[in-house]
Amino acid sequence: MQQQKFTSLLAPLLLGTVFFAFNSIYSYNFYHVNSFKIAFMGCLMIFLFVVYDLFLVGYKKIWEQKKITKFCFPWKEAMLYLLPVLATFPGFLIHLGEHVNYNLRYELVIRLVILLWIVYVIRFIKLGDLDRNILTFIIFIGAVMLYVWFFGVLESYGIAFNPIENWKQSIFAKSAGVARIKVTYGNINYLAGSLTSVLPLFLIFSIPDLKSKENRFVFKKKWLHILFLVFFLASFHTLFLTVTRAAIAAAILSNLAVLSVLLWSFMAKKRKIISGFLTLTIFVLTIVIFITIAFLYRDTLISYSRFFQVFYPDVWGGRFIAWGAAIQGFLHAPLFGYGMGSSYGIFFQFIDPASRNLWGQRSYNHAHSEWLEYLVEGGIFGYICFFILWGYVFYNLVKIFINPNASAFHKRLVLGFGGGMLGFYMHGFFSVSQRQIVTHLPQFAILAIAFVLIA
Repeated sequence: MQQQKFTSLLAPLLLGTVFFAFNSIYSYNFYHVNSFKIAFMGCLMIFLFVVYDLFLVGYKKIWEQKKITKFCFPWKEAMLYLLPVLATFPGFLIHLGEHVNYNLRYELVIRLVILLWIVYVIRFIKLGDLDRNILTFIIFIGAVMLYVWFFGVLESYGIAFNPIENWKQSIFAKSAGVARIKVTYGNINYLAGSLTSVLPLFLIFSIPDLKSKENRFVFKKKWLHILFLVFFLASFHTLFLTVTRAAIAAAILSNLAVLSVLLWSFMAKKRKIISGFLTLTIFVLTIVIFITIAFLYRDTLISYSRFFQVFYPDVWGGRFIAWGAAIQGFLHAPLFGYGMGSSYGIFFQFIDPASRNLWGQRSYNHAHSEWLEYLVEGGIFGYICFFILWGYVFYNLVKIFINPNASAFHKRLVLGFGGGMLGFYMHGFFSVSQRQIVTHLPQFAILAIAFVLIA
Protein backbone atom coordinates (compact mmCIF):
# COMPACT_ATOMS: atom_id res chain seq x y z
CA MET A 1 0.00 0.00 0.00
CA GLN A 2 2.83 2.39 0.87
CA GLN A 3 4.56 1.53 -2.41
CA GLN A 4 1.43 2.37 -4.41
CA LYS A 5 1.05 5.64 -2.55
CA PHE A 6 4.71 6.42 -3.24
CA THR A 7 4.43 5.88 -7.01
CA SER A 8 1.14 7.78 -7.26
CA LEU A 9 2.61 10.80 -5.44
CA LEU A 10 5.65 10.88 -7.72
CA ALA A 11 3.54 11.88 -10.74
CA PRO A 12 2.15 15.21 -9.44
CA LEU A 13 5.47 15.92 -7.71
CA LEU A 14 7.26 15.62 -11.04
CA LEU A 15 4.82 18.04 -12.65
CA GLY A 16 5.29 20.38 -9.71
CA THR A 17 9.07 20.13 -10.02
CA VAL A 18 8.92 21.14 -13.69
CA PHE A 19 6.64 24.05 -12.79
CA PHE A 20 9.05 25.10 -10.04
CA ALA A 21 12.04 24.87 -12.38
CA PHE A 22 10.44 27.31 -14.80
CA ASN A 23 9.78 29.85 -12.04
CA SER A 24 12.60 29.41 -9.52
CA ILE A 25 15.46 31.10 -11.40
CA TYR A 26 15.74 34.26 -13.44
CA SER A 27 13.70 32.73 -16.24
CA TYR A 28 13.48 35.91 -18.33
CA ASN A 29 17.18 35.67 -19.23
CA PHE A 30 16.83 32.01 -20.11
CA TYR A 31 13.92 31.91 -22.51
CA HIS A 32 13.13 35.46 -23.62
CA VAL A 33 12.83 35.78 -27.41
CA ASN A 34 14.97 32.78 -28.19
CA SER A 35 13.31 29.78 -29.80
CA PHE A 36 16.40 27.60 -29.36
CA LYS A 37 16.36 28.06 -25.59
CA ILE A 38 12.67 27.19 -25.43
CA ALA A 39 13.24 24.12 -27.62
CA PHE A 40 16.09 23.10 -25.31
CA MET A 41 13.72 23.33 -22.31
CA GLY A 42 11.20 21.26 -24.22
CA CYS A 43 13.82 18.57 -24.87
CA LEU A 44 14.75 18.57 -21.17
CA MET A 45 11.09 18.19 -20.28
CA ILE A 46 10.74 15.24 -22.68
CA PHE A 47 13.85 13.59 -21.25
CA LEU A 48 12.65 14.04 -17.67
CA PHE A 49 9.19 12.65 -18.37
CA VAL A 50 10.48 9.71 -20.42
CA VAL A 51 12.95 8.75 -17.68
CA TYR A 52 10.15 8.91 -15.14
CA ASP A 53 7.88 6.79 -17.35
CA LEU A 54 10.58 4.13 -17.67
CA PHE A 55 11.15 4.21 -13.92
CA LEU A 56 7.43 3.91 -13.23
CA VAL A 57 7.00 0.95 -15.58
CA GLY A 58 10.00 -0.83 -14.04
CA TYR A 59 8.95 -0.06 -10.48
CA LYS A 60 5.44 -1.39 -10.92
CA LYS A 61 6.63 -4.50 -12.76
CA ILE A 62 9.45 -5.40 -10.35
CA TRP A 63 8.23 -4.22 -6.93
CA GLU A 64 4.45 -4.11 -7.26
CA GLN A 65 4.23 -7.04 -9.70
CA LYS A 66 1.67 -5.29 -11.89
CA LYS A 67 1.56 -3.67 -15.30
CA ILE A 68 1.04 0.05 -15.65
CA THR A 69 -2.06 1.20 -17.49
CA LYS A 70 -1.29 1.74 -21.16
CA PHE A 71 -1.04 5.40 -22.04
CA CYS A 72 -3.30 6.57 -24.87
CA PHE A 73 -2.28 9.84 -26.47
CA PRO A 74 -5.05 12.43 -25.88
CA TRP A 75 -5.68 13.22 -29.53
CA LYS A 76 -8.98 14.99 -28.95
CA GLU A 77 -7.56 17.28 -26.29
CA ALA A 78 -4.41 17.95 -28.32
CA MET A 79 -6.44 18.92 -31.38
CA LEU A 80 -8.69 21.18 -29.32
CA TYR A 81 -5.65 23.00 -27.93
CA LEU A 82 -4.07 23.24 -31.40
CA LEU A 83 -7.27 24.51 -33.03
CA PRO A 84 -6.52 28.24 -32.49
CA VAL A 85 -2.88 27.58 -33.44
CA LEU A 86 -3.71 25.81 -36.69
CA ALA A 87 -6.25 28.54 -37.49
CA THR A 88 -3.36 30.96 -38.06
CA PHE A 89 -1.77 28.89 -40.84
CA PRO A 90 -4.15 29.87 -43.70
CA GLY A 91 -3.18 33.50 -43.14
CA PHE A 92 0.49 32.54 -43.00
CA LEU A 93 0.25 30.74 -46.36
CA ILE A 94 -1.73 33.55 -48.00
CA HIS A 95 0.82 36.20 -46.97
CA LEU A 96 3.90 33.98 -47.23
CA GLY A 97 5.73 36.31 -49.61
CA GLU A 98 5.29 39.40 -47.46
CA HIS A 99 7.86 38.28 -44.83
CA VAL A 100 5.95 39.66 -41.84
CA ASN A 101 6.03 36.52 -39.64
CA TYR A 102 9.17 37.50 -37.73
CA ASN A 103 8.17 35.63 -34.58
CA LEU A 104 6.89 32.47 -36.23
CA ARG A 105 9.62 30.15 -34.96
CA TYR A 106 9.46 31.57 -31.43
CA GLU A 107 5.65 31.32 -31.22
CA LEU A 108 5.56 27.85 -32.79
CA VAL A 109 8.12 26.41 -30.39
CA ILE A 110 6.19 27.80 -27.41
CA ARG A 111 2.98 26.14 -28.65
CA LEU A 112 4.73 22.79 -29.13
CA VAL A 113 6.30 22.86 -25.66
CA ILE A 114 2.95 23.76 -24.11
CA LEU A 115 1.28 20.95 -26.06
CA LEU A 116 3.82 18.59 -24.50
CA TRP A 117 3.06 20.10 -21.09
CA ILE A 118 -0.69 19.53 -21.53
CA VAL A 119 -0.18 15.93 -22.66
CA TYR A 120 1.99 15.07 -19.67
CA VAL A 121 -0.26 16.84 -17.17
CA ILE A 122 -3.12 14.69 -18.48
CA ARG A 123 -0.89 11.63 -18.38
CA PHE A 124 0.36 12.00 -14.81
CA ILE A 125 -2.79 13.39 -13.22
CA LYS A 126 -4.61 10.21 -14.26
CA LEU A 127 -2.06 7.93 -12.57
CA GLY A 128 -3.45 6.71 -9.27
CA ASP A 129 -5.97 8.69 -7.25
CA LEU A 130 -7.24 11.49 -9.53
CA ASP A 131 -8.41 13.91 -6.82
CA ARG A 132 -5.29 13.46 -4.72
CA ASN A 133 -3.04 14.02 -7.72
CA ILE A 134 -4.88 17.21 -8.68
CA LEU A 135 -4.78 18.52 -5.12
CA THR A 136 -1.07 17.72 -4.73
CA PHE A 137 -0.23 19.48 -7.98
CA ILE A 138 -2.26 22.59 -7.06
CA ILE A 139 -0.58 22.70 -3.63
CA PHE A 140 2.78 22.56 -5.41
CA ILE A 141 1.74 25.52 -7.60
CA GLY A 142 0.72 27.37 -4.43
CA ALA A 143 4.08 26.60 -2.82
CA VAL A 144 5.86 28.03 -5.87
CA MET A 145 3.75 31.19 -5.65
CA LEU A 146 4.62 31.43 -1.95
CA TYR A 147 8.29 31.17 -2.93
CA VAL A 148 7.80 33.95 -5.50
CA TRP A 149 6.04 36.11 -2.90
CA PHE A 150 8.92 35.73 -0.43
CA PHE A 151 11.53 36.87 -2.92
CA GLY A 152 9.14 39.52 -4.24
CA VAL A 153 8.94 41.11 -0.81
CA LEU A 154 12.74 41.04 -0.59
CA GLU A 155 12.98 42.66 -4.01
CA SER A 156 10.58 45.43 -2.99
CA TYR A 157 13.04 46.28 -0.21
CA GLY A 158 16.01 46.22 -2.57
CA ILE A 159 17.24 42.62 -2.29
CA ALA A 160 16.78 41.03 -5.72
CA PHE A 161 17.15 37.28 -6.21
CA ASN A 162 19.07 36.72 -9.46
CA PRO A 163 21.31 33.63 -9.51
CA ILE A 164 22.24 33.98 -13.19
CA GLU A 165 23.36 37.60 -13.49
CA ASN A 166 25.05 37.72 -10.08
CA TRP A 167 26.59 34.25 -9.82
CA LYS A 168 30.15 35.62 -9.76
CA GLN A 169 29.42 37.75 -6.70
CA SER A 170 26.24 36.80 -4.90
CA ILE A 171 22.86 35.46 -5.93
CA PHE A 172 21.33 38.35 -3.98
CA ALA A 173 21.82 41.74 -5.63
CA LYS A 174 21.47 44.60 -3.16
CA SER A 175 20.07 47.89 -4.40
CA ALA A 176 17.46 50.49 -3.58
CA GLY A 177 13.90 49.23 -3.22
CA VAL A 178 11.92 48.91 -6.44
CA ALA A 179 8.49 50.36 -7.12
CA ARG A 180 7.35 47.31 -9.12
CA ILE A 181 8.64 43.78 -8.61
CA LYS A 182 9.31 41.11 -11.21
CA VAL A 183 11.16 38.54 -9.06
CA THR A 184 12.43 35.54 -11.04
CA TYR A 185 10.06 36.19 -13.95
CA GLY A 186 12.22 39.06 -15.18
CA ASN A 187 9.18 40.92 -16.47
CA ILE A 188 6.46 42.58 -14.41
CA ASN A 189 3.63 41.67 -16.77
CA TYR A 190 4.73 38.03 -17.02
CA LEU A 191 4.54 37.71 -13.24
CA ALA A 192 1.16 39.44 -13.07
CA GLY A 193 -0.22 37.35 -15.93
CA SER A 194 0.75 34.11 -14.18
CA LEU A 195 -0.99 35.12 -10.96
CA THR A 196 -4.34 36.01 -12.53
CA SER A 197 -5.01 32.41 -13.55
CA VAL A 198 -4.33 30.81 -10.14
CA LEU A 199 -5.75 33.35 -7.68
CA PRO A 200 -9.42 32.24 -8.05
CA LEU A 201 -8.36 28.63 -7.47
CA PHE A 202 -6.65 29.51 -4.19
CA LEU A 203 -9.60 31.64 -3.10
CA ILE A 204 -12.21 29.00 -3.82
CA PHE A 205 -10.42 26.33 -1.76
CA SER A 206 -9.84 28.67 1.18
CA ILE A 207 -13.59 28.91 1.87
CA PRO A 208 -15.37 26.11 3.79
CA ASP A 209 -18.75 24.75 2.77
CA LEU A 210 -21.20 27.26 4.24
CA LYS A 211 -24.24 25.24 3.20
CA SER A 212 -23.61 22.12 5.25
CA LYS A 213 -23.76 22.47 9.03
CA GLU A 214 -22.61 18.92 9.70
CA ASN A 215 -19.56 18.93 7.44
CA ARG A 216 -18.48 22.48 6.72
CA PHE A 217 -15.18 21.58 5.13
CA VAL A 218 -14.50 20.43 1.56
CA PHE A 219 -11.27 18.79 2.69
CA LYS A 220 -11.03 16.16 5.42
CA LYS A 221 -7.94 17.98 6.68
CA LYS A 222 -9.21 21.39 7.77
CA TRP A 223 -5.76 22.98 7.70
CA LEU A 224 -5.81 22.79 3.90
CA HIS A 225 -8.33 25.64 3.82
CA ILE A 226 -5.91 27.76 5.86
CA LEU A 227 -3.05 26.78 3.55
CA PHE A 228 -4.99 27.90 0.48
CA LEU A 229 -5.89 31.15 2.23
CA VAL A 230 -2.15 31.74 2.77
CA PHE A 231 -1.52 30.98 -0.93
CA PHE A 232 -4.25 33.44 -1.93
CA LEU A 233 -3.12 36.29 0.31
CA ALA A 234 0.55 35.86 -0.62
CA SER A 235 -0.25 35.67 -4.35
CA PHE A 236 -2.52 38.71 -4.23
CA HIS A 237 0.12 40.66 -2.32
CA THR A 238 2.65 39.69 -5.00
CA LEU A 239 0.26 40.91 -7.69
CA PHE A 240 -0.26 44.15 -5.77
CA LEU A 241 3.53 44.67 -5.60
CA THR A 242 3.73 44.46 -9.41
CA VAL A 243 1.42 47.52 -9.57
CA THR A 244 0.06 46.15 -12.85
CA ARG A 245 -3.25 47.95 -13.19
CA ALA A 246 -4.94 45.70 -15.75
CA ALA A 247 -3.92 42.50 -13.99
CA ILE A 248 -5.04 43.73 -10.57
CA ALA A 249 -8.39 44.91 -11.95
CA ALA A 250 -8.85 41.56 -13.77
CA ALA A 251 -7.95 39.63 -10.61
CA ILE A 252 -10.37 41.63 -8.45
CA LEU A 253 -13.24 41.20 -10.91
CA SER A 254 -12.62 37.50 -11.56
CA ASN A 255 -12.30 36.70 -7.85
CA LEU A 256 -15.42 38.69 -7.03
CA ALA A 257 -17.27 36.77 -9.75
CA VAL A 258 -16.09 33.42 -8.37
CA LEU A 259 -16.93 34.42 -4.81
CA SER A 260 -20.39 35.65 -5.85
CA VAL A 261 -21.18 32.41 -7.67
CA LEU A 262 -19.99 30.33 -4.71
CA LEU A 263 -22.02 32.30 -2.16
CA TRP A 264 -25.02 32.32 -4.51
CA SER A 265 -24.87 28.51 -4.73
CA PHE A 266 -25.13 28.28 -0.92
CA MET A 267 -28.34 30.29 -0.77
CA ALA A 268 -31.93 29.08 -0.83
CA LYS A 269 -33.67 29.35 -4.20
CA LYS A 270 -36.03 32.15 -3.08
CA ARG A 271 -33.15 34.38 -2.04
CA LYS A 272 -30.98 33.88 -5.10
CA ILE A 273 -32.75 36.37 -7.38
CA ILE A 274 -33.04 39.09 -4.74
CA SER A 275 -29.47 38.67 -3.49
CA GLY A 276 -28.13 38.53 -7.04
CA PHE A 277 -29.91 41.77 -7.96
CA LEU A 278 -28.72 43.52 -4.78
CA THR A 279 -25.14 42.33 -5.28
CA LEU A 280 -25.09 43.58 -8.87
CA THR A 281 -26.62 46.92 -7.86
CA ILE A 282 -24.12 47.46 -5.04
CA PHE A 283 -21.24 46.48 -7.32
CA VAL A 284 -22.27 48.89 -10.08
CA LEU A 285 -22.85 51.74 -7.63
CA THR A 286 -19.47 51.13 -6.00
CA ILE A 287 -17.71 51.27 -9.39
CA VAL A 288 -19.58 54.45 -10.38
CA ILE A 289 -18.80 56.18 -7.06
CA PHE A 290 -15.14 55.13 -7.20
CA ILE A 291 -14.68 56.35 -10.78
CA THR A 292 -16.46 59.65 -9.99
CA ILE A 293 -14.29 60.36 -6.93
CA ALA A 294 -11.11 59.28 -8.72
CA PHE A 295 -11.90 61.51 -11.70
CA LEU A 296 -12.79 64.56 -9.60
CA TYR A 297 -9.76 64.29 -7.29
CA ARG A 298 -7.29 62.76 -9.75
CA ASP A 299 -4.71 65.54 -9.35
CA THR A 300 -4.46 64.75 -5.63
CA LEU A 301 -4.75 60.98 -5.85
CA ILE A 302 -2.18 60.52 -8.63
CA SER A 303 0.62 61.39 -6.20
CA TYR A 304 -0.30 58.33 -4.13
CA SER A 305 -0.51 55.67 -6.84
CA ARG A 306 -0.03 55.14 -10.56
CA PHE A 307 -3.46 53.49 -10.63
CA PHE A 308 -5.10 56.89 -10.85
CA GLN A 309 -3.19 57.76 -14.02
CA VAL A 310 -5.86 55.90 -15.98
CA PHE A 311 -8.21 58.83 -15.35
CA TYR A 312 -6.03 61.11 -17.46
CA PRO A 313 -6.94 60.93 -21.17
CA ASP A 314 -3.32 61.62 -22.15
CA VAL A 315 -2.20 58.34 -20.56
CA TRP A 316 -4.31 56.39 -23.06
CA GLY A 317 -2.64 57.98 -26.07
CA GLY A 318 -0.05 55.24 -26.51
CA ARG A 319 -2.66 52.50 -26.16
CA PHE A 320 -4.92 54.06 -28.78
CA ILE A 321 -2.02 54.39 -31.23
CA ALA A 322 -1.00 50.76 -30.70
CA TRP A 323 -4.57 49.46 -30.89
CA GLY A 324 -5.21 51.54 -34.00
CA ALA A 325 -2.24 49.93 -35.76
CA ALA A 326 -3.52 46.44 -34.89
CA ILE A 327 -7.06 47.26 -36.07
CA GLN A 328 -5.71 48.59 -39.37
CA GLY A 329 -3.74 45.38 -39.81
CA PHE A 330 -6.88 43.33 -39.15
CA LEU A 331 -8.93 45.36 -41.64
CA HIS A 332 -6.42 44.56 -44.39
CA ALA A 333 -6.73 40.79 -43.77
CA PRO A 334 -9.97 40.32 -41.83
CA LEU A 335 -10.83 36.72 -42.67
CA PHE A 336 -7.62 34.76 -42.00
CA GLY A 337 -5.18 37.37 -40.69
CA TYR A 338 -1.47 37.31 -41.47
CA GLY A 339 -0.51 34.13 -39.67
CA MET A 340 1.34 33.19 -36.52
CA GLY A 341 4.13 35.50 -35.39
CA SER A 342 3.07 38.40 -37.64
CA SER A 343 1.65 40.83 -35.09
CA TYR A 344 4.97 42.60 -34.44
CA GLY A 345 5.74 43.06 -38.14
CA ILE A 346 2.22 44.22 -38.91
CA PHE A 347 2.39 46.73 -36.06
CA PHE A 348 5.25 48.64 -37.71
CA GLN A 349 3.64 48.31 -41.12
CA PHE A 350 0.42 50.04 -40.02
CA ILE A 351 1.56 52.33 -37.19
CA ASP A 352 0.59 55.94 -37.81
CA PRO A 353 3.74 57.75 -39.08
CA ALA A 354 2.67 60.85 -37.15
CA SER A 355 2.45 58.93 -33.86
CA ARG A 356 5.89 60.17 -32.74
CA ASN A 357 4.45 63.67 -32.67
CA LEU A 358 1.44 62.48 -30.65
CA TRP A 359 3.15 60.16 -28.19
CA GLY A 360 6.72 60.45 -26.94
CA GLN A 361 7.17 56.96 -25.48
CA ARG A 362 8.76 54.63 -28.04
CA SER A 363 8.68 51.37 -26.07
CA TYR A 364 5.47 50.39 -27.84
CA ASN A 365 6.43 47.83 -30.48
CA HIS A 366 3.25 45.75 -30.49
CA ALA A 367 -0.48 46.15 -29.89
CA HIS A 368 -0.37 45.66 -26.11
CA SER A 369 -3.49 43.53 -26.32
CA GLU A 370 -3.47 39.77 -26.75
CA TRP A 371 -6.98 39.89 -28.21
CA LEU A 372 -5.93 42.33 -30.94
CA GLU A 373 -2.64 40.57 -31.62
CA TYR A 374 -4.40 37.27 -32.18
CA LEU A 375 -7.02 39.03 -34.31
CA VAL A 376 -4.20 40.25 -36.57
CA GLU A 377 -2.67 36.77 -36.75
CA GLY A 378 -5.80 34.62 -37.08
CA GLY A 379 -8.52 36.96 -38.27
CA ILE A 380 -12.20 36.12 -37.90
CA PHE A 381 -11.51 32.45 -38.65
CA GLY A 382 -8.98 32.32 -35.80
CA TYR A 383 -11.47 33.90 -33.40
CA ILE A 384 -14.07 31.30 -34.31
CA CYS A 385 -11.61 28.49 -33.55
CA PHE A 386 -10.52 30.20 -30.31
CA PHE A 387 -14.10 30.40 -29.07
CA ILE A 388 -14.78 26.80 -30.11
CA LEU A 389 -11.98 25.67 -27.76
CA TRP A 390 -12.90 27.81 -24.77
CA GLY A 391 -16.63 27.55 -25.41
CA TYR A 392 -16.34 23.76 -25.29
CA VAL A 393 -14.33 23.93 -22.05
CA PHE A 394 -16.60 26.48 -20.37
CA TYR A 395 -19.79 24.66 -21.37
CA ASN A 396 -18.55 21.40 -19.87
CA LEU A 397 -17.27 23.09 -16.71
CA VAL A 398 -20.73 24.59 -16.17
CA LYS A 399 -22.26 21.12 -16.66
CA ILE A 400 -20.02 19.74 -13.91
CA PHE A 401 -20.80 22.66 -11.59
CA ILE A 402 -24.58 22.27 -11.87
CA ASN A 403 -24.46 18.47 -11.73
CA PRO A 404 -25.95 17.43 -8.36
CA ASN A 405 -23.90 14.22 -8.41
CA ALA A 406 -20.55 16.01 -8.79
CA SER A 407 -18.38 16.12 -5.68
CA ALA A 408 -17.81 19.39 -3.79
CA PHE A 409 -14.12 19.15 -4.70
CA HIS A 410 -14.85 18.96 -8.44
CA LYS A 411 -17.36 21.82 -8.24
CA ARG A 412 -14.78 24.00 -6.51
CA LEU A 413 -12.21 23.01 -9.12
CA VAL A 414 -14.31 23.98 -12.13
CA LEU A 415 -15.37 27.25 -10.48
CA GLY A 416 -11.74 28.12 -9.75
CA PHE A 417 -10.76 27.14 -13.30
CA GLY A 418 -13.48 29.34 -14.76
CA GLY A 419 -12.38 32.29 -12.64
CA GLY A 420 -8.76 31.76 -13.65
CA MET A 421 -9.65 31.73 -17.35
CA LEU A 422 -11.75 34.88 -16.90
CA GLY A 423 -8.97 36.79 -15.12
CA PHE A 424 -6.29 35.56 -17.52
CA TYR A 425 -8.08 36.76 -20.66
CA MET A 426 -9.46 39.94 -19.07
CA HIS A 427 -5.85 40.93 -18.41
CA GLY A 428 -5.17 40.04 -22.05
CA PHE A 429 -7.21 43.02 -23.24
CA PHE A 430 -4.32 45.25 -22.11
CA SER A 431 -1.29 42.93 -22.26
CA VAL A 432 0.44 40.31 -24.41
CA SER A 433 2.05 38.48 -21.50
CA GLN A 434 -0.60 35.79 -22.09
CA ARG A 435 1.44 34.40 -24.99
CA GLN A 436 4.63 33.87 -22.99
CA ILE A 437 5.57 30.35 -21.93
CA VAL A 438 5.90 31.26 -18.24
CA THR A 439 2.28 32.48 -18.15
CA HIS A 440 1.10 29.54 -20.24
CA LEU A 441 2.30 26.97 -17.70
CA PRO A 442 -0.33 27.57 -14.99
CA GLN A 443 -3.10 28.46 -17.43
CA PHE A 444 -2.71 25.39 -19.60
CA ALA A 445 -2.10 23.10 -16.65
CA ILE A 446 -5.59 24.22 -15.62
CA LEU A 447 -6.83 23.47 -19.13
CA ALA A 448 -5.27 19.99 -19.02
CA ILE A 449 -6.93 19.18 -15.66
CA ALA A 450 -10.21 20.54 -17.04
CA PHE A 451 -9.87 18.12 -19.97
CA VAL A 452 -9.45 15.25 -17.51
CA LEU A 453 -12.56 16.26 -15.54
CA ILE A 454 -14.61 16.72 -18.72
CA ALA A 455 -13.64 13.27 -19.99
